[in-house]
Amino acid sequence: MAQNDDSWVVLAKKDVSYKADKDIINLLGNNRDIRKIKLRCKQGSLKIKKNIFIYSSSDKQEHTPKGTGVLTKGTSSIPIKTEKKESVKKVEIHYEGYGNMLLTKRVKVEVLGLITKN
Repeated sequence: MAQNDDSWVVLAKKDVSYKADKDIINLLGNNRDIRKIKLRCKQGSLKIKKNIFIYSSSDKQEHTPKGTGVLTKGTSSIPIKTEKKESVKKVEIHYEGYGNMLLTKRVKVEVLGLITKN
């Protein structure tokens, strides 16, 4: 059986507020060689609005999630594939946490990247 040399790595861990929020994740070193990205919800619920890949050539690629884009505790988004062969410099994520400050905990989310090892 062929061995799979690809592995998911945590690129960032974020706390999402209860309003529309945007995070920019700067990728360094080997983390720039991502081929796919996904979000994993560790606590609370959130709605993903869009993801933007910013490549080393400053080209941008925008994705909106399939379906509702809602993640709850313990779920992950569908992986989003990069369309270009060049390295990704930044990932911009637009999302919104569900709930309120008095009744629910803040949303905790991990951003994972699939690194292709050559």
